[in-house]
Amino acid sequence: MPWTRNGGRSSYSTPRNYQPPPRPGFFRRLWRWFLWLCTGFGLLVTASLAVVGVLAWIYSPGPPEVAADTVLFLDLTQSIDEKPRVGLLPRPRGPTQTEIVMALDRAKDDPRIVGVVAEIGAGTYSIAQAQEIGAALSAFRAAGKPTYAFAEDLGSFWNGTVDYLLAAQFETLWLQPTGGVGLNGFAIEAPFLKDAFEKAGVLVELEQRHEYKNAADTFDEASMPDPMRESYSALLDSWTDQIAEGLAPRGIEAAGFVSAVFDGGPYLAEEALERGFVDRLAYRDEYEDALEARFGEEFETIGAGGYMAAVGAEDAFDGDAPVIALIYGIGAIEGADQDGFDDRGFDAYGVAEAMDAALADDDIAAVVFRVDSPGGAYGPSDMIWREVRRLREAGKPVVAVMGSVAGSGGYYVSMAADHILAQPGTITGSIGVFAGKPALEELWGKLGVNWDRVEIGRHAGIWSSVTPFSPSQRARFRDWMDAAYEDFTGKAAAERGYDRAGIDAVARGRIWSGTDALENGLIDGHGGMLEALAKAKELAGLDSEERYPLRLLPAPPSRWEQIQRAIGGGLQTWVADDPADTMARAAEKTVRALIGIEATGLLAMPPMRVVR
Repeated sequence: MPWTRNGGRSSYSTPRNYQPPPRPGFFRRLWRWFLWLCTGFGLLVTASLAVVGVLAWIYSPGPPEVAADTVLFLDLTQSIDEKPRVGLLPRPRGPTQTEIVMALDRAKDDPRIVGVVAEIGAGTYSIAQAQEIGAALSAFRAAGKPTYAFAEDLGSFWNGTVDYLLAAQFETLWLQPTGGVGLNGFAIEAPFLKDAFEKAGVLVELEQRHEYKNAADTFDEASMPDPMRESYSALLDSWTDQIAEGLAPRGIEAAGFVSAVFDGGPYLAEEALERGFVDRLAYRDEYEDALEARFGEEFETIGAGGYMAAVGAEDAFDGDAPVIALIYGIGAIEGADQDGFDDRGFDAYGVAEAMDAALADDDIAAVVFRVDSPGGAYGPSDMIWREVRRLREAGKPVVAVMGSVAGSGGYYVSMAADHILAQPGTITGSIGVFAGKPALEELWGKLGVNWDRVEIGRHAGIWSSVTPFSPSQRARFRDWMDAAYEDFTGKAAAERGYDRAGIDAVARGRIWSGTDALENGLIDGHGGMLEALAKAKELAGLDSEERYPLRLLPAPPSRWEQIQRAIGGGLQTWVADDPADTMARAAEKTVRALIGIEATGLLAMPPMRVVR
């Protein structure tokens, strides 16, 4: 617009024919208002996170001190994480599996720790976790120190078989009179979607290698096929034998165990007392009175995480001492780059970088690789296998120690280790592959949506989720599946010393318990973190009686890094995301969930659950 002078001051002059621009429409103004609201809210969240982070940083307590006559306390009423979590606020959850086991191991020889007390029940941990903690408890008891546990309930209205296996390892087990013992046995169930898909007009195009790789059966069978039933039955038989063996110290006979024990559950409190499953029926205040009588009225307790922090601060290692690296591989193996300290799955790229760092660090003498994974993506699994091989070739021994499950891709990443350990109840094996896609042309037609396309190349639409495979597309898909299976089994045979016939007999997608895996040569022994650390020292030529620093890789983020991540995450969530793109991703995820197929990868375990 032209300028004019008015009393020495500049001002605008509006031409007579000037028309002001139209005001934005209602919805456009509403959208702008919404964006400003989101931005303001995002800034508020970011500022709040920054304040919380700074306060947590300033007021975060240091490691506790361990007083004389202290009792180690275990809360076994919740699920137990395998890997540590980090956050701005002090520990929001209980100790990890490794912290519990290592705390029991350190405490058994610590004169300041005079016993263990625990609360137990409804913990949702696996049989392998219960076995590892139970073995550490047995060693603690063997050192002449008492162990007490109290349970409000051990399975009145859920399957408490695994809960009781762990509870039975305590010297004295107290149960509330209104509780029960759900020593019921085991059950595995899996969904079968063939009939539902046919009704919906969904065609599922899948291939599996081979008959025991039962993930595909979920989608193209109406009921459990014989190979799946055979595999699951063998697993449950093995678990039953392990439960019978684990309860033998309580005088529970193994002969006729199913009919004598499982078939009578769940047991009322009085029945459990009569059968010797528990030692006392009492309420919590009576239990606490008994503890005070045993340890003194003013006895102190310390949790496993706090105890490990305390003894860690007390340890003074020589600066030149060899280091053992601890690397976690937890969760489903996915292709996306992830944060190794969140809950989104197996951070394959982070694990690979950690192994590469261990390879380059001259201070690191050996690596313990903790694996708890049902498998997933093929490429990332192969990447980890390669990193394990590189460590071995450089003369740095790797000990893989399996948790609750290390099957398919979880076995793939473990099989190159110098030594593989698992618990008797660990689910492992599943050496096989499966993959495919949904073909939704009929479903879309029922919804009145007709898809059409143009293409160059007869296989350009091979991964379309609308049309099924053409004959030539299916032939190429099958060739690729055969190649992936041959690669997996060939590497497993080379790592474990099988010939082709031998590896095929234990592969074909079949899952095994840790007991059966040991008999079949898929692993080298039974054990957990304590045994893995001892084996790592042995293979590295270190003194078995000495304690060496344990370094977690990748290193947990510092407080400042956590604050930066929290601030960055808040801004990204509220400002940077395109609402339309976010809605599209959410819609796609919802549709895939409704269809029942999620692309977890070639090396994935079948969908199954142990009934609780």
